[in-house]
Amino acid sequence: MLDLAEHFGKKPISLKEIAHRQSVSEKYLSNLASLLKVSGLVLSARGSAGGYVLARQPAEISILDIVKGLAGPVRLVGCLEQKKYCPRYPRCKCRVFWAELSQGIEKKLSCKTLEDLM
Repeated sequence: MLDLAEHFGKKPISLKEIAHRQSVSEKYLSNLASLLKVSGLVLSARGSAGGYVLARQPAEISILDIVKGLAGPVRLVGCLEQKKYCPRYPRCKCRVFWAELSQGIEKKLSCKTLEDLM
């Protein structure tokens, strides 16, 4: 996403180019790009001049948007997402701590954008 942000407003960038610059597998990037496209963070263009671009300006995309697009909500323990996950859920004394910590992480991630990281 930072690579796309650094080239924002220019031509679409191929996954091959990004993979080369970032020293990661093109197949791995393809999986990430699919998730980011479904979440509305990137747009794709087909053809010889095709590739990917950010769907919004770097200042409008938070790190939380990216994390949620790739991994879903920030939940450090499963019981925060599914109450039936743990039989101790109703009486768990740690759940409140984990919920507060998860919320703190989400808040921090929502305060930083791609533009901030550039």
